[in-house]
Amino acid sequence: MISFSKYKNQIFFISLFFINFSLFSQWDPNAGLIPSYTNNCTLKTSSGENADNVIDGRIETFWMSEAALPINFYKREGLNFLLHQPNYSISTSLSKNIKNVVDADINSSSIIEVINEEALLKISFNEAIVIKSFIAKCSTRDKILIQYILSNGVTIPCGIFSKSENYSMQNYKAPEHAVKAILFSSKIEFTIFEIAVRTKPVEEFVMIDLEYQRSIGWIESKHYSETSKTIELLLSNDKENWLKVADLNPLTSIMTTNIIDPPIYARYIKILHTLSENDYAKAWTWELKAWDENGPYGKMPPSKPSRHSISEILGINGFWGWGYNIYSDSLKTGQGPSLYSRFASFARNYHNYDWDVPNPDVIPDFKKMSKGEGTKSLEWLNWDREYKAWTDAGLSVEACITFNNSIFPSEKWSNPYQSAYDYGKEFAKHFGPTYGNSMVKIIEIGNEPWAYPAGWYKSILLGMAKGIHNSDPKIEIFPCALQAAFPDEEYDWGGNYIGARLTPEAAQYLSGINSHYYSHVINENGERISVNPENIRSGLRGILNDIRFRDKNMPGKQIILSEWGWDSEGGVEDCTHPACVSENAQAIYAIRSLLIFSRLGIDKAIWYFFANENIKSRLHGRSGVTSSSKTGFRIKKSFLAFESLIKLIGDKYFLTTLKEDKMAYIYLFGDKNGNPTHIVAWKPVNSKDKSKSLIRIKTQDKVDAAFFIDGNSSNGSSTKIPVYENGEIILEVYSTPIIVSLFQNK
Repeated sequence: MISFSKYKNQIFFISLFFINFSLFSQWDPNAGLIPSYTNNCTLKTSSGENADNVIDGRIETFWMSEAALPINFYKREGLNFLLHQPNYSISTSLSKNIKNVVDADINSSSIIEVINEEALLKISFNEAIVIKSFIAKCSTRDKILIQYILSNGVTIPCGIFSKSENYSMQNYKAPEHAVKAILFSSKIEFTIFEIAVRTKPVEEFVMIDLEYQRSIGWIESKHYSETSKTIELLLSNDKENWLKVADLNPLTSIMTTNIIDPPIYARYIKILHTLSENDYAKAWTWELKAWDENGPYGKMPPSKPSRHSISEILGINGFWGWGYNIYSDSLKTGQGPSLYSRFASFARNYHNYDWDVPNPDVIPDFKKMSKGEGTKSLEWLNWDREYKAWTDAGLSVEACITFNNSIFPSEKWSNPYQSAYDYGKEFAKHFGPTYGNSMVKIIEIGNEPWAYPAGWYKSILLGMAKGIHNSDPKIEIFPCALQAAFPDEEYDWGGNYIGARLTPEAAQYLSGINSHYYSHVINENGERISVNPENIRSGLRGILNDIRFRDKNMPGKQIILSEWGWDSEGGVEDCTHPACVSENAQAIYAIRSLLIFSRLGIDKAIWYFFANENIKSRLHGRSGVTSSSKTGFRIKKSFLAFESLIKLIGDKYFLTTLKEDKMAYIYLFGDKNGNPTHIVAWKPVNSKDKSKSLIRIKTQDKVDAAFFIDGNSSNGSSTKIPVYENGEIILEVYSTPIIVSLFQNK
């Protein structure tokens, strides 16, 4: 009999090698991307260099045109009226090579000789033209008189070219009236090198050839150009016939989105700048991308039953003391964690790394802390005491280890991997379930430490994840918030692109990936505003890219959305910055988005924030489900909406999609065994939209109750039961979600 015992270590490491090799070989850092049509395309520009910068994926690089004014328009087809045009004639006294004066070569020339005691050159236009610019380069031993001849034959002076101006290009004032001819005259012969006339505004463009027709429904551009009067976005299939699909704001300095609905099939995309009439004005275009109607986020994936109930998904972002600046066990019932546990099953804490240690190379001593002797940074701090109050209130704890480049600059980390490893090991040993007090169920390695270089964060991530895992593999581990949609948001010294910051080596220790998304878009003025969660442009749709990344690289692992929310008024506090929505909108958008997350299979969705900030209205400062400490943490409608949802279907699971289009989103929920119990429906429109959709749903079940989740009650607002007839439920669907409970029709 052959014994393998002496080879067991070798077998283990060989098996581990093949597991890791398989993980590394299938890893695709860009698995979440929906590539832009413009990737690797060919470009043409009206002038200038660096055209490829427009499609290089970096919004800080740009194409810049030449300055057509004051004189460079002479060499531009389409700007110089005299260049290769049949709409004029030249008459002159004896001269050779007369075409040299309109050939766009400022070094070629023609000598205008004297006949009958005068040297003359006359440019006559077939029809009178309105001149915007007129330039000439000449040479003379005396002077040249230049005149405009109007349509009625009247001659008006234009200017005098003197010998002191020889060999220079001179710019002459355009006349106020249409011109039929331009006349050059002198008593002696003279030389003309170039004459140019501009009759049109200066236009500059970038044109992208997509190689073949594409269905274009979404175009993003960064086109900031102070000297552009107008910017047009055009599509074409033949480069001759152009369809304008948008007017762009020249002063918008960030990437903006234009939705083309319905989509248009086209091969060519052009950004056309019309410049101001200023000397040295140039056009700028920074970036241009295009997709089908689903944009950079792609299609919604097919639905499948959720593995979590609504209660298991919903959490709240909190903080030590919950805004009271005292330990949570000193709070009254109904304050702090016991208030928010009315709807949340867990809470995420911003666990500051620098509260535990003065610099990352110091190993924390949580055992000493647990004895009431403080941490190595704060002598008063005892996380055990704080977290126990949370768990006693019914909130399991997720600790986000918060650090960034301002708290712990790069130079403070002598060895990022080892320092992070030591911290993670000690943290898990103390707070984990295997050897510790089991107070922390989930650990995030950073919140938004995006200012660190990617390589720096990868070292911290790998070290801390490995330290946590080796100390207690039962703790769930997640990276900081990353995103899988936009690689151009990753820079050499800062960024959050998952493909640059997450490696297969670290992924083997992780329970999944982590994201922060808000339902923001950039409007035509470059302002960040909030929209409903179903909006095709909503930033929340970035979760779709994360799902694709997870499915390819980390199949079966989790996705947590550790921050999402809307800023709103309410709780006697205003909301005045551009991203604000109404209190009613915050409530119904919160519910609608949570239901969508359940449909998408998101494992946890953690609302940001528990309360408004005690400051003036600013981005994320009014996202609380209660008001600020200044006004006593007054409950907002979003709080009551969450609470009523949990009461009605908190223990239910998403089962399938019944309808998901512009008319209505209708989802079926049921118990953990897959038995249908509820239908949830809403119209995916702005909260101010009061219209309804009338939808028929085929079912063998009847309805015995119906509630609007509008934030007006902690139990939902009871409403009339939908009609059941001929095997169909007739639903009246509004922007406010409605929940109807089913019973079997026997």
